Amino acid sequence: MLTIAQPSAAAAVRKPQYISPSAVSLSITVNGGAPTIADISGSSPNCTTTGASRVCTVPLQAPAGNDTFTFGQYDGPNATGHLLGSGTATASVVAGQPFQIQATLDGTAASIALSIGALPPAGVPGTAALTVTARDAAGNTIIGPGNYTVPITLSVVDQTGQTTLSASTLTAPSATPVTINYAGGLGVNATITASAAGATPGSVVFAPTGGGLNLYVSELGNTSITVTPASAGGNAAPVRTVAGSNTQLSQNYDIAVDGSGNTYVSNLRGGAITVYAPGANGNVAPIRTLSGPATGLSGALGLAIDDSGNLVEDNFFADTVNVFAPGATGNVAPIRTLSGSNTSLSAVYGITLDTAGNLYVVDNNSQFGGTDAVTVYAAGFSGNVAPTQTITGSNTGMSGAAFVAVDAGGRIYVSCVTANAVTIYAAGANGNAAPVATIAGANTTLVKPGGIVLDGTGTIYVGNDAGNGNDAIVVFAAGANGNVAPLRTIRGATTGLSFPYGMKLAP
Repeated sequence: MLTIAQPSAAAAVRKPQYISPSAVSLSITVNGGAPTIADISGSSPNCTTTGASRVCTVPLQAPAGNDTFTFGQYDGPNATGHLLGSGTATASVVAGQPFQIQATLDGTAASIALSIGALPPAGVPGTAALTVTARDAAGNTIIGPGNYTVPITLSVVDQTGQTTLSASTLTAPSATPVTINYAGGLGVNATITASAAGATPGSVVFAPTGGGLNLYVSELGNTSITVTPASAGGNAAPVRTVAGSNTQLSQNYDIAVDGSGNTYVSNLRGGAITVYAPGANGNVAPIRTLSGPATGLSGALGLAIDDSGNLVEDNFFADTVNVFAPGATGNVAPIRTLSGSNTSLSAVYGITLDTAGNLYVVDNNSQFGGTDAVTVYAAGFSGNVAPTQTITGSNTGMSGAAFVAVDAGGRIYVSCVTANAVTIYAAGANGNAAPVATIAGANTTLVKPGGIVLDGTGTIYVGNDAGNGNDAIVVFAAGANGNVAPLRTIRGATTGLSFPYGMKLAP
């Protein structure tokens, strides 16, 4: 006799072995012989229903010895309809004695559904839970401890390469979701698919949005600051715009954002640095202004914030770099100054800091008939010290060098206004070094590129400051090289872009 504990169709909790609530017949073969077909429906004389459970007892004979039993459960009578699950078990049978068989059946998936838990915010590396639900042909969810009769394959299609899965194959139902690993890149719109032979596949889209990074842009052309989600594309309007007479903006060039969300803007005309409160929007006055003879500001241009919250800025007219303490305001002296003939600073433009605190400065000498350069200074730079690296010469491909960025691996990116290009140099490059990559050509749509920043995944954001309708921010994939098209472009009348020079990424 074979006893089967089967839940009724209305059961909220199933028995450990996977017996589908929709199973109405069972096929049992012994050692591959002719099947015994049993009625296990609710009306079967073999079964007794108590509460939410149904227990069916099936007469069965087997020869003495070690026997193999194969089971199949169906949603139609007499082993017809859909196969809902199957399994095998072995038992030792002694002549004239009753025997018991413990069998765990595997579920046969007819359809698969996927769902994703809470998404990480765009631009911030994180994870999300992927729940895989397989259902049999009658629509019942397949549960353990049995396996799937056919493994489920998981795949992800993500053109940005930012999305991976903790598992590619599922052989059994699990209460533990699969983990979606997100590297933090922007513009992710990944499709995750689950499939198995004989089953209708399921898919879901993984697309982190909101709460991520924003592009803070100093708009030289219309004397404003715009803040736009870094994941934006097309004719996207900024979420905030700082503009108007109260702002005191005047020929604003570069921009920086500290850890508290305060926004710093260099104003070439007047030599002031204006600071705006977190979330500043509209025709608002600065909360602080650095200005006056003690500051040493003379044509303030490039800006950066170091890990201690100090403000670093360079002066186009004085060829110096000043460092101001956090919260500095008014006519205050810098706490450090990089200046003197040993520094080789000349016609300084954009600056940036790497994760070790080393300072990178663009020297835009070509506008005066000279040779552009990128000079690098060790962390803690001060006084009349020489650079630790200088990239300059005919091999560099720099022409109209404007702004500089450094990726996590130390590669150096320079926007070149005259060359309509971004030149990229190896970490530690020195002297008359050729770029290891150059983004240039008609497909790139680069026209007089200005500001340049990178996110944590190496995605490259470049400001087109050409005017005449070409004002845009073009976004390139990490590792871009040659005459490549951007991943996406922010451009249009509602973007507020107008000679986008300084750019920074911040929440």
